[in-house]
This record gives sequence, C-alpha cells and structure tokens, in this order.
Amino acid sequence: MRRETLLRFVKFALTVAEAELPAYSHRKSPHRYRLAQLCACCLLKVLLRQDLRGIEALLSVSPELCKALGLKRVPDHSTLCRFENRWLTAERLDRMLGRVCELAGVKEGAVAADSTGLEASTATPYFEMRRGGRRKAYVKLSLLVALSGFLAVSAVGSSGPSNDKEQLRPLLVGLEKRLAASEFLADAGYDAEWVHEWCRDSHGIQSWIPPVIHRQDGKVGGRWRKLMAHGLPQDFGRRWGVETFISGLKRTVGSTLQTRSLEGQLAEAVGRALVYTLRR
Repeated sequence: MRRETLLRFVKFALTVAEAELPAYSHRKSPHRYRLAQLCACCLLKVLLRQDLRGIEALLSVSPELCKALGLKRVPDHSTLCRFENRWLTAERLDRMLGRVCELAGVKEGAVAADSTGLEASTATPYFEMRRGGRRKAYVKLSLLVALSGFLAVSAVGSSGPSNDKEQLRPLLVGLEKRLAASEFLADAGYDAEWVHEWCRDSHGIQSWIPPVIHRQDGKVGGRWRKLMAHGLPQDFGRRWGVETFISGLKRTVGSTLQTRSLEGQLAEAVGRALVYTLRR
C-alpha cells in the first residue's frame, strides 16, 4: 500500500475517532495515549491485515506513522487489546460510520442494502466439504451503502445464516438518523410489505424491491408489493453498487475474522466495514 494512502487513512481515522470517543477513559488515567489514537491504531491493524503484535512492531519502525497519529511512544499490544475489547463495540463502530458520512458530506441520495458472510475460521467451506463435514455458522454482515459516495451508512453483524429482513430494522434506524435517503434499493431477500410501508408511508423514501411469488395463482399481496410486481425502474441496476462495495471490502480487508468470541466477531465484522469506508 502506498505511503500517502496509509497516512491519509490514519489521519482520517483519527478525526473520526476523535468525534466519537472521549479524550481519555478517565480523568485520572495516565493520559499516555488518547483513545482516538488507540482506535486509529486498531483500525490500521485491520486495514493492513495484521494482529496487535504486528501493528506494534510496524509502528515501532515507522516514525512517520507515529507522527501522523500524534504518538510520542508506541502503545503496547496489550494496551491495544484492552482498548479494543472495552471500547470498540459493534454499536460504537456503527456510529462511527455515521461520522464518516457526515465528514464526507454525504447527506442524501439513494441507498442499497445487502449482506455477506465472513468466515469465523481459517478453514474454507471447500475444505470442510472435502473432509466430509458441514459448513459451520458464519458471521453475517448486513450493510446499507450510500450509492452517491459508495460509503457504508450503517452496518450490523449477526450470526448466520438468517433471514435478511431480521437485520434490516436496525439498519433502517441508522439510516433515519444519518441520511435523508431518496430511494431504497434491495434484492428479493428484503421483500416485505412492512419495508415498503416504513420507507414510503412513514419516511417518503421510494423503495424498490423485486417481489417474491408465494401464492399458487402467481399474485402478490400488499399495496406496495403489487406495485413492485408491475415492474421496477430502469435504473434499478444501481443496486449492484452495494455488491461492488462488498467485493471491494473482502478484497481489501479480507473475509476471515481473527476474533474467536461471537461478540468480538460481530464487532470485528462492523469494524471491517468501517475500515473499508475510511479507505475509500
């Protein structure tokens, strides 16, 4: 990765973290590092696919990165670990996505929803199949992406497999707080009348979702789902923007999680969405 890219990333990560985190954990703490500095170090770890010891070693030989982070001394990996476990929760990382959109000036436009799976083990599904086993549960990352800037607006981690609509409600809550959306685009996995009612009736958002046919007569129920059955707009293909975002996310920060606890994995999944959004 280019030097300019790394420096720009850590500076932006530091700005976002400062907007969300207090300066120090306690007024009587040693005050060796600001919480935002530790947060930027942890996010840099994800971007470079390092572990905590690896990012400690990298910072110790990179005065330029330390200067960009405002560090007078390199934090120990145990310090970063304690910070990560206490402060980088899935909810806080999701709120930081809203800070990124705010700082990037993304305030309105169309959004698209989709989800993807992140592996909780380094063993690939193909290996599990060849050895006669079954794929274990994976971590599901659900995203709302602003198509105007290709930035994640909100993200939710959950244990997969599960129905896409289960994670949609918290995503829409985040959308309501952060963006004045004009359109909501999603695939058939999000087809439900309540989704259209939330978007169109309650918030004035034009929702477009291909309806799934469940009835034997080939008809669909619901006022708005019937409208979807008459056809989607020609530019519905813009929904592919969220899949492009997910593809770039996996290529940039990887699809295999390092954390072993479920709570940590859910936070790490949202953290990867944040890191890729900062990277963009």
